[in-house]
Amino acid sequence: VEQEIILGGIVAIAECATFDSCSNGGAVTFEATGYNHKAATLGGLVGLVDNQNGKSEFLSCVNRGKITLNAKCGDPLNDFTYGGSGNGRGNNLGGICGTSSWGDEITMFDQCNNETAGTISLYHSDISGLATSTSSSGTVGVAGILGMGQGEFNKCRNYALISVKSLVTGEPSEASLKRRNYLLYVAGIAGCGWDYMKLSSCTNSGNIEVEHYGLYDADDRWRSGIGGICAYGVHNNSGTYAYYCKNEGDITVTGSGTAAVGGIFGYRGKQIKNTVTSDCTITVNCRKGDVGGLAGYLSGGADHVSIAGCECYATIYADSDWGSAGKDWYVTVGGLIG
Repeated sequence: VEQEIILGGIVAIAECATFDSCSNGGAVTFEATGYNHKAATLGGLVGLVDNQNGKSEFLSCVNRGKITLNAKCGDPLNDFTYGGSGNGRGNNLGGICGTSSWGDEITMFDQCNNETAGTISLYHSDISGLATSTSSSGTVGVAGILGMGQGEFNKCRNYALISVKSLVTGEPSEASLKRRNYLLYVAGIAGCGWDYMKLSSCTNSGNIEVEHYGLYDADDRWRSGIGGICAYGVHNNSGTYAYYCKNEGDITVTGSGTAAVGGIFGYRGKQIKNTVTSDCTITVNCRKGDVGGLAGYLSGGADHVSIAGCECYATIYADSDWGSAGKDWYVTVGGLIG
């Protein structure tokens, strides 16, 4: 599969568009079980939103269709070539939108839902063929509302199961696990955020299940992120914020990878008045990682990461799969921050 894949339940590509009270009930599926593919983005309503010339909005939109990407492997370092540079990259799946391109404007999601029937599944059966890279920019964003990009989210909700598997062939070796260009960002609402993300009064009620072998390195900078609300929040001047959000769904992460796992944020982000309920169980068994009831891993200083007025009632189980690497690899665990 030599070209990028852009699929949406209503339209594949939208430019500075407004979707008001739209819904999708059909499956959005890409099946290439024996092949590798380049950049891919699948969305329940729209595959890719281009905001270079204006703002896009999703108002009271609903997805009830299954979203599935099933292939041997996808290269997350590939860009989407539509419209030139700056339109995003990676392998991204979202219940409402797969990818929201970065630019002068962001995408607004207001009171959008991904219903229980809108199960999101990404399955890469063999990522061993990816070349080891020193770049950290290869991303795989999977989430109930937006897979990857810039966005504002108000009163959005995910009810569906989100399942992601990125595997290697046979018994994982030290060499096969060093995939620094394959970073998984999986969450109930927003996956991988660039430059700016704001989440207000959003709820995840769906379970998140991740089995990954895509990242294994001693450098603490590179890790996958799995969060109940948002997987990865940037720490630039704009930052990523979550206000009055709630996670009820279970989070399960396994495999010989490196990951930051949290009930609200996986990696970075500011939090105010968020709650992880007692319905949530967080279970992690990986090679190396950080697990917290609210956030797995925080970095960037006080100007960029903070937690105020939040509560976590989740049950947390975590352990390290040392394998042949020995005790140099570990998992940190905290009731609030890993």
